[in-house]
Amino acid sequence: MNRKKLFNLISISAAALSFMLANTAFSAGQGMEEGQQQQTFSGLDQNQDGYISEEEARDWRTLSSKFDEADRNSDQKIDRSEFSAFEIMEEEKSMRPQEEGQPSGGGYGGN
Repeated sequence: MNRKKLFNLISISAAALSFMLANTAFSAGQGMEEGQQQQTFSGLDQNQDGYISEEEARDWRTLSSKFDEADRNSDQKIDRSEFSAFEIMEEEKSMRPQEEGQPSGGGYGGN
């Protein structure tokens, strides 16, 4: 009987440890994604003025080619919120299935 209790205790402990490790890894992964976004913004903002200029955006071809679209308030610079919105928009576009007969940058509406 003692062996069975010991086995159950070890099994429960192992399950709890696995859950805690999985939860920690998941949380760390989320933080890394957020940190990467901030690091990318900081990396592009070469003069560290809190904005990405059109010249600074040239280091990321996608952002450079869609600068006016990312610059939602048309002030000729991209702030952190505009950058985050642009990244989300690009992620959503990359997750959409390609429509047959549609150009790769296409979509509906022409905007």
